[in-house]
Amino acid sequence: MSVSIDTKKFILVLIIVTCVLPKELSLIGFSETLTREYGSVISLTIPMLLMLAFMVLNKGKIYYERKKESPITTWFAWAIISGLFLPITDGTLEYYAVAALRMIMYIIMFTLLTHNMSSKSFYEGIDTGFKATLIAQTAIGCLYEFFGILIPIVSNYSDSVRNGMKRMVGSFSHPGDFSLYIAIVTLYFIARYLFNREKKDIPFIIMGAMDILLSGGRAMLICTAIVSFALLLRKNKNNNLLKAALVISVAVGMFWFVQSDTFQDLFVKHNFWDMFLARFVHWIIGLKIMLTNPVNFFCGVGLNNCVGYINEHFADFTALLAKQTVIDDSFANRSPIHNSYIIAGVETGIIGIILYGRIYVSGILKSLRIMKTNSMNKVQGVYLAAAFFTCAVYAMQGWSLQKNYALTMLVVLCAFLYHLDNDSRIDKE
Repeated sequence: MSVSIDTKKFILVLIIVTCVLPKELSLIGFSETLTREYGSVISLTIPMLLMLAFMVLNKGKIYYERKKESPITTWFAWAIISGLFLPITDGTLEYYAVAALRMIMYIIMFTLLTHNMSSKSFYEGIDTGFKATLIAQTAIGCLYEFFGILIPIVSNYSDSVRNGMKRMVGSFSHPGDFSLYIAIVTLYFIARYLFNREKKDIPFIIMGAMDILLSGGRAMLICTAIVSFALLLRKNKNNNLLKAALVISVAVGMFWFVQSDTFQDLFVKHNFWDMFLARFVHWIIGLKIMLTNPVNFFCGVGLNNCVGYINEHFADFTALLAKQTVIDDSFANRSPIHNSYIIAGVETGIIGIILYGRIYVSGILKSLRIMKTNSMNKVQGVYLAAAFFTCAVYAMQGWSLQKNYALTMLVVLCAFLYHLDNDSRIDKE
């Protein structure tokens, strides 16, 4: 029995909704005191289990037609191949295996979502999935934020406080993760409303904006506002009077915002500059690791091994921390570098960082091309350009894009672009 279109669409919806849940099927765990970006447990996430169910219903078949490679599968393949360098990099095999097995599953996921699923089914699954997950995460977050109610298995809580309230996290362990996920989803509805004038998307935009604000995620708050403003200008590119009015309105709004208590709480009381310095310390160490010797530069220190390498070779941060009070030696030595590009370079070498950055650059450029040359797929192209840009910006100051939920969403975005690109080529023919 083959998988029906409705079943495939339902599986995609479930992938989007459940990728945020922390529950996993643990297979092999390794004792660890460090926080590794890909984790320390060989496990299967719910989306991975859904993909296995997809394969079972499809009689174990994976249809694949090699029309063109995808930057994300190329990056995954290189990261897996980098395991061949472990004997000369002294990286730890078990932690490499944790990440490599995940990447194998993501390659399978991408293949199933592209070559084994129609564009129509995929687009419908995206629409339903984004609506369902935004409603669910808003409800889960608000229940705890305003009523202190935690739903077993799906809810989480935060000890961090912004604007006098605990930061909203929904099902996530950190508000930053929540804000990134919500931003990716909310931009879909913003693009559709601005370019299609679909009023039914307004409630989802309001929910998303509220979630990002309550999360206290400064990076996503700024990035989403800038991207939304850029889309608004793009929509009205031929109306100079309106564009001038928009710029003036935003300037006035920014002046008012800077005077507000919200701005004080986000950027003054919780010192934005100190948090930048905290990240900068990590960036310096990452670059020092890459430039230490030719092996590190070309081969990296091993996938999922950068934190272990830092802990072993850069244990004394006293000189670098100096007057820095936001982080201490324990944080600096036991947490991933807060920059996904540098992590890719440190762990998989110069080729790895190029291939990783190519995911975002290619995603943005292809989306812009579709947006400009194909009127039928313009809205989807606008959304994907905005989504890839947002992920690219977040990757500069955080490591969440190495987590399961973010990698799953990145695979979904790349599959979205794959379908859209194929459809645009067919339309031209």
